[in-house]
Amino acid sequence: MDTIFVNNKEYKIIKLLGKGKGGYSYLAMLNNKLFVIKQIHHEPCSYYNFGNKIQSEYNDYQTLLNTNIRIPQMIDIDFDNERIVKEYIEGKTILELINKKEAINILIGIAVCIEPKLHCDTDCPFYKEEEDCKYIKNEFELEEAVKTLRKEVEKDG
Repeated sequence: MDTIFVNNKEYKIIKLLGKGKGGYSYLAMLNNKLFVIKQIHHEPCSYYNFGNKIQSEYNDYQTLLNTNIRIPQMIDIDFDNERIVKEYIEGKTILELINKKEAINILIGIAVCIEPKLHCDTDCPFYKEEEDCKYIKNEFELEEAVKTLRKEVEKDG
């Protein structure tokens, strides 16, 4: 695949950035500007049941827009071909900035905060309840992970 069309615009594929449970992400170019294009795939995933992936991506993006989390802008979405064009932000990913376990826990914590179907007591890796006392477990680890992430972002920013 040398090029990919999104709503009749032809993007040149530079390279594959990665593959997730929902799709492939490509670095692409149009008019000398870089973008990320996500192509939804329908490969089976034993631990997750998907509904309408492209609609879910759109809905999740709308939800994240209402938070203070900086996310890449969605430039275009092609519902028929299940492709999304997003702003390309050069730099390190969260997984490159801090160790993988810390990154995963932070992302889970963020997801718990924005997803109404998730609950702190059962889904958040930092939450614990003991003898009628609710508190954040691993609070030191969480604070250190967030400090590390902030330092790296400030250094790169």
